[in-house]
Amino acid sequence: MIKQPWSNQVNLDTAAGEVLKRLAAALPPGRPHRITLFGSAPLQIGIEPALLSEAVDVFSEDEELADWVKAAGLGDTQRRPYIQVCSGLNFRTSPHWGTRTQSIAIENCTFIFPHPIDILIAKLNRLEEKGPACVSSRARENRSSYRSRVDRRITDGCGFVPPRFR
Repeated sequence: MIKQPWSNQVNLDTAAGEVLKRLAAALPPGRPHRITLFGSAPLQIGIEPALLSEAVDVFSEDEELADWVKAAGLGDTQRRPYIQVCSGLNFRTSPHWGTRTQSIAIENCTFIFPHPIDILIAKLNRLEEKGPACVSSRARENRSSYRSRVDRRITDGCGFVPPRFR
């Protein structure tokens, strides 16, 4: 089972990293903030800067986060990439995801980056919700072989059995 954090390299000179720096600068001072990234943004910042996404998906226990994002001009109608404030329930992954995160502090905010395997599990869950219509025909042809390899790696790495495509 994967138990180690996924990266010690964080590149904030990416599009998503720049948005995080702007968000951290806009958060109210005087208290700590904790924000979790998921989706493609942590992959862009920690693995591959060329992996672009229109949204930087985040969640936090700070109920005012969406207001702060909007006030900072980082909302979906204000810029690209933008910050998409989500519920933590949208990040459906292994129950062990919190044990293998990477974090960085910017100003008075700690940003949490889940492990890529946990991001993949969450993306597979979202794909399951959307259904097989969004999967290309070539992917469907190779699905059973590919799926069994992915299932095995995820199960070995996380102790989590991923959902099945129909």
